[in-house]
Amino acid sequence: MLQTTGESRSMTIAGSLLLVVVIVAAAALRLTDLDRTSIWYDEAVSWSQSNGTLSALLASVASDNYPPLHNIILWLTIPVIGDSETALRLPSAVLGVAAVLLTYLVGKELAGRVPGLTAAALLALSPFHIWYSTEARMYALQAAFGVLYLLATLKVLKAPSALWLTLLAVSGALFLY
Repeated sequence: MLQTTGESRSMTIAGSLLLVVVIVAAAALRLTDLDRTSIWYDEAVSWSQSNGTLSALLASVASDNYPPLHNIILWLTIPVIGDSETALRLPSAVLGVAAVLLTYLVGKELAGRVPGLTAAALLALSPFHIWYSTEARMYALQAAFGVLYLLATLKVLKAPSALWLTLLAVSGALFLY
């Protein structure tokens, strides 16, 4: 059965509203109570490495076992928002919400709007993703840039363009760092 323009428009509006609800829920679940626990050892290491000069940060991360980008983000945000539990975990929470939105875009690209919304809702409500999006570590960053890399890959495979090729290269590099 063919949809009329009014039906199609109302479906688009409903889908957009559902996406907003999913993103708001993801944000509420990740941004609420970021100071629920004290900083644990690995978060303290991230905090310690992110204080001081950029060259000291890079030197300390080079001798550790994970990429430097998360600590560089902390190094940039600590002077602006401080170094409380909430401030240290905020970049991860924001990246966790971004991963939910990016998951919607990947799902929409692969299978359509409804599967995209379903995938985003599942990630928004995932206890594991919520937990790792509220730690002052690189987990949410890797999830967000990994999904962005996947989205860029899908777009390049579908219709290569300078924009998507650039985003593919940048997101791949950021995912590794």
